[in-house]
Amino acid sequence: MIAFQPQKIQISPTRLDESATATAGVDFAGKIRLNDKSRPIIDVALRSFHLEITQNGRSEDFEIGLEEITLSIEPNLYQRDAEVTVRAQLSPRMDARRDASFAYRGWVEVLVMAELEDGHR
Repeated sequence: MIAFQPQKIQISPTRLDESATATAGVDFAGKIRLNDKSRPIIDVALRSFHLEITQNGRSEDFEIGLEEITLSIEPNLYQRDAEVTVRAQLSPRMDARRDASFAYRGWVEVLVMAELEDGHR
């Protein structure tokens, strides 16, 4: 059986010249099935995201040169849960990138999919 778990992960205020990294645990009601190479059958996909630039804590509106979001998932040894890691990066214009009064924050929503062993929901 395929199980789906949505997860919203908060991105704390981060300087514009740095990557933001956030993690969240995801629990399933049953044991995650292993493939023929003894690896858990689990993956993560991006559902939506909201990142905003702030200056001195207040929303600021200006152009952004690069937006990047990377997802990874690491199942644990118990095969009932996993940890999702989100890495986000915003790179606006050069004059704002090094200004400490600017930051970005927001959230990333992911969907974790896992194949569970028979008899589990």
